[in-house]
Amino acid sequence: MLRSLRRLMSDPEIRATGQEYRSAVVEVGALDIVPAWVTSKAPTTGITLAQYRARLAVIGTEAKALPHASLADLGAAAAGGEVDSAAFVQGVGEVGFGATVYASAPPETATAPSNPAFTSKIELKQFHVRRAVGDQFGGKDEIYWTVAIQSDLHRPPHYRSQEFGSVKKGDTRAFASNRKVVFDGRVKDGLILNVSVWEADQSNAEWFTKLGEALETFLDTMSDMNIFQQIIWSAQPFDELGLLLDAVSLIVAFWEYFRNNDDLSCTRAIALDNRGLFTLWHRKESVWEFNGDGHHALTVSYSGDRPPLPSGALEYVVRRNGDTTWSAPVNLGWRSAAGAALCEYQGSLYVAYVRPGDHALMWSRCTNGMWSVPARVRSWTTFYQPALTVHQGRLYVSATGENRNVYISRLNASGTAWEGNHQAGGVISSHGPSLFSHSTGLILPTVGTNDIMYLNRAPDPTNWSNPARQSLWKSKQRLSSANNSGWHWLHHIALDGTVHVSVRNGDTYYLKPLPSSFLINPGGTLVSVAGDGVWLIGRDSQGNLVAVCNRGGLDVRWLPMGTIASGVIANEVGAAVVGEDLHVMYQKP
Repeated sequence: MLRSLRRLMSDPEIRATGQEYRSAVVEVGALDIVPAWVTSKAPTTGITLAQYRARLAVIGTEAKALPHASLADLGAAAAGGEVDSAAFVQGVGEVGFGATVYASAPPETATAPSNPAFTSKIELKQFHVRRAVGDQFGGKDEIYWTVAIQSDLHRPPHYRSQEFGSVKKGDTRAFASNRKVVFDGRVKDGLILNVSVWEADQSNAEWFTKLGEALETFLDTMSDMNIFQQIIWSAQPFDELGLLLDAVSLIVAFWEYFRNNDDLSCTRAIALDNRGLFTLWHRKESVWEFNGDGHHALTVSYSGDRPPLPSGALEYVVRRNGDTTWSAPVNLGWRSAAGAALCEYQGSLYVAYVRPGDHALMWSRCTNGMWSVPARVRSWTTFYQPALTVHQGRLYVSATGENRNVYISRLNASGTAWEGNHQAGGVISSHGPSLFSHSTGLILPTVGTNDIMYLNRAPDPTNWSNPARQSLWKSKQRLSSANNSGWHWLHHIALDGTVHVSVRNGDTYYLKPLPSSFLINPGGTLVSVAGDGVWLIGRDSQGNLVAVCNRGGLDVRWLPMGTIASGVIANEVGAAVVGEDLHVMYQKP
């Protein structure tokens, strides 16, 4: 950080400022700019990068509690929602700066995969004035923007926009066509930006030179801290958020000393990995709020390449309640050897999937937009899609082992591990199971090695009935089931390839004829959607993910719900409702 200061101050000025700061710390006890664990050391004792990195866990914990630090929810961004929460915008307004990390799912391991490079192009499109500079404290109404930006492969010169004069509340101003590109270069793992909006008060050329050099040195500091390794592949995103916040707060503090005539309205540090850029590529635009002296909503656009992601990685889309369209996809970066299972539990979205290579059954959960680090379900291995369901307030998982026996386990009360390794007696299967909750207990639909469909019942996972054959139907794929308003719905694909859905009324299943044009292979997934009936989702022969919906009883026809995603891998899909939002997970080649 001294390099940044030397852009603005001489060495004697730095020493004098440091002595003044230390005296204030001694007198007051602590100041906001530099943490006490640094100022408590003797002047002759330095802080190494290794010591700072070791301190990141503490710094991250502190950042987590600050209102002007945020993890952007990729799911919300993909759905076109606001990246910046109202609480974050208010928090930034209190101090005039903030830091944001786009919260992608954490990696399975600490070893980063080798991502191919691609070309990314970022532009400032326009800004909307929610509150003009000077409205609160007086001053002029001319502003300009600066950007320091770099990827792990490219750093362009720092950017300064044209000045915008007579800026009033309610205005929307576009950036000049020849002065809107802030980045056009190669990226492998991600980008980091420092974006600022200034009130223009006729600063001289020397100040602008020093300001540009300070912006460049901010990026030097991020490189010194291995920011891309810290942010892009960390399981603890709050640690990296703390690192960003530390850097931008120090720069803001000394900018205030040496800002010359121009007042800093607001500045933000923002980090996006390649999956954050993937979501931005689909959405094309994002709005970032700058709430300082003035309040400006900046629209940033992306027109670069589609970021390449691992083949077979899980991704999902969301249909918000009442919407007729689907969100942009969110890519998790986790590869799966079979379709994934989804389930809502205690307000969080849970996923179970099969890790390629060792076929370990993995699980993770997403709470408030943040995914946990994937972990194994006991020591289970499987070749097939697993199943998840909630029964009597507890979450259960089921999978077919490599020995073709079917097993069930339950998430412990603390939500940290799976307890029990129960086998469903009498079941031998070459497909993944289904699992759902009923008033009579857990119900486990399976397909035997003879293609016959069976149901097992259990009041609890330790007391399974013998498998009971279901009618004379046979299935060549796993079954999918759903419980809607007390009715048991069951989906299978017959040996001749025809797609069937049946509804159980009493002890009898009745077929619910599907549209003749609705052909899916492999098997689809049934999901019950509150207020929207039962959906059947699957992959058609063209590789498109399609759906039909039945919103009534036995006599109501299926309604086509259109295409959800295109070009998906021929694996089963997962689906679940969280709140009122339908999530669908699939894989791309």
